[in-house]
Amino acid sequence: MLTHDQLDDIFTLQSLCETHDGITIKLNGDMLRRESYKSYDLLNYDNGRLTGFLGVYPFGSTIELCGMVHPDYRRRGIFQSLFNRALKEISKNPVDKVLANSHGRSSAGKAFIVANGGLFDNTEFEMEWVPCELPEPDASIVLRGATQEDIPEMKRLGLECFGIQDASFDEAHINDTLMILFDGEVAGQMKISRDGGQCYIYWFSVFPALQGRGIGRRALSRVVREADGKYSLIGLDVAAKNEHALKLYTSLGFVVQSHQDYYSLSL
Repeated sequence: MLTHDQLDDIFTLQSLCETHDGITIKLNGDMLRRESYKSYDLLNYDNGRLTGFLGVYPFGSTIELCGMVHPDYRRRGIFQSLFNRALKEISKNPVDKVLANSHGRSSAGKAFIVANGGLFDNTEFEMEWVPCELPEPDASIVLRGATQEDIPEMKRLGLECFGIQDASFDEAHINDTLMILFDGEVAGQMKISRDGGQCYIYWFSVFPALQGRGIGRRALSRVVREADGKYSLIGLDVAAKNEHALKLYTSLGFVVQSHQDYYSLSL
């Protein structure tokens, strides 16, 4: 668990790097702030100043890496050292996949990953909602907070929709999860991250057998309608190759703002 001072240092450095580089860095701030959050996050200090950070995020059996180095301390091997240490720690535990991500416009970030053996895996669009008219709420769709009893269905959704077999991520994020009920039965789920006045929707899924009935569209529009006016930004991420989901999101007013490129790594 990160201390309050460490978190302040991380987010101060994030703001500095984003301003300097003109990009956004996907640090999953809501995860870093959780008291229950456990990972291998690595920090590098120089005379009390945070000069480098590498976040190591467990998403079930997949590990994601994302980090940054202070502009004044680059080309000193700081990030390479953090990167090597992270891979060494990750290799001590069984994982299915390790992904490193970089903003699509960060040529230096992507070059570093490739130089360390990264192979392009996928692109993820970062989308933001632009206010528009939304469908009226539908009584056949009910959203409720997840409970421990929902874990089996959450695990099945992860397996059928994302190919993920490990339910530990669902268990750790159960308080952020909304179950989508259609005619009284569990049809899907979505997780909601509320971070610094911003709202992000992720791991949004509907059982394949129930897709095509408008369930996801009605559930998502309800969440956006309820969030509208309460947050400065409502956003979500979607894999670029997921054309069906991309079409759904754009039809509800979400607009692509930027993209992140992911690269697979070998341990």
